[in-house]
Amino acid sequence: MILRIHKLQRASRLRRTLAFSCVMFVLNLGAQAQALETSTTLGSDAREEGASWDDVNWVPLDEALENASEDRLVFIYVHATWCPYCGRMNTEILPRSDIQGLLSDHFETVRIDTDSKEEVRYFDQSFTEEEFAAALQNQSLPTVYFMTAEGNVLAHQPGLLPVDVMAKLLEFIGTGAYQTTSYDAFEPTVIPLTEENP
Repeated sequence: MILRIHKLQRASRLRRTLAFSCVMFVLNLGAQAQALETSTTLGSDAREEGASWDDVNWVPLDEALENASEDRLVFIYVHATWCPYCGRMNTEILPRSDIQGLLSDHFETVRIDTDSKEEVRYFDQSFTEEEFAAALQNQSLPTVYFMTAEGNVLAHQPGLLPVDVMAKLLEFIGTGAYQTTSYDAFEPTVIPLTEENP
């Protein structure tokens, strides 16, 4: 099957021309995510009893793009069931009420399983989730993408992030702060409670 991905290819070109501050925050977060691989805790102490990553209001991609706006972007979580870091993201980060609050306040949320044959609609195009992840040129799991209502990838961040870094990233992108300040200079208002930050 030949994929028609002209819009995704255009999004890829846009991604290469991101503003310097967006590129820098992605590079900084990548280093932090690599350092996290040896960490045993991500701050799971703020998770509510019985909370699950299924509590996030996941919607199909076409619905997310339809509901997205200039002030409400699409958050795409690319994962796989066999991925141990995705498993940690699903049990330690996404169930947290502070993370779910940021997601529901600022984003339309979509999850894409790299091994799934389920259909996903991207405007007038149909893909399997596996094909869509490939069209995004996804190379690492887990990875989060931030997409505009027009279907352009604004930024992406691979790796399992500590909860405070994930919260800062969600607020930085979700509030539009990336348009006026660098990631390093951004001061988040949501500070998750962790063992290191009681």
